[in-house]
Amino acid sequence: RQGGMIIEMTTKEAAAHIRNNTDTKKQFLRLLDTEATIKERTYPIIVPFMPIFFCPEDNTNLRQLEEENTWKMGAISSARWVKPAERCKSTQQVAHVLITLTDPMIANTAIRDGIAINQLKLWPKKNRKEPIQCAKCQHYGHIAKECISHGDTCANCGNNHRTLDCTTTDKHFCMACESDEHPSWNRDCPSFIKRCEDMDRRYPDNSMPFFPT
Repeated sequence: RQGGMIIEMTTKEAAAHIRNNTDTKKQFLRLLDTEATIKERTYPIIVPFMPIFFCPEDNTNLRQLEEENTWKMGAISSARWVKPAERCKSTQQVAHVLITLTDPMIANTAIRDGIAINQLKLWPKKNRKEPIQCAKCQHYGHIAKECISHGDTCANCGNNHRTLDCTTTDKHFCMACESDEHPSWNRDCPSFIKRCEDMDRRYPDNSMPFFPT
């Protein structure tokens, strides 16, 4: 989609050799393209009810989470709140966080056994591939920076303003369904559900609770 490709090796040993041997990796990339790079596969999990004192942007917090769960250093590639902080209620104490891990075994162990943070036990689940929805026009299939729409469309009411600026409380409109029965972000939206079903058929791993290893 963005000029990339997936190359599948015939054995795990061959993949590990290219990944771990610096000279082999350089030669392999040079034969592909002088500007080619290797993007390591990652394993995203959703952790519900994470206390908001956790700061996913703080590298120290990530290393502490690794240490508390006896994960190897660097097991967490990145983390972010699922819902932007500005959309959270001022009284909110917990929220869902997306944690991207570098090791499928660690990800599966976290899903199976849970994770600990400040002695609190939380139960993650595998992050399923879902349809991409534009935060600007609210239609599916692209992201905001690729959107060709001239203006913003509100995900709540469907009017021409940014969702964060919406003050409407008595109106909903879904751009995908062209319906006023629910907002564009509603996960019970029939269009969203149908697209999720289509994606599940395209990505059978979606139906698996754990990551293949």
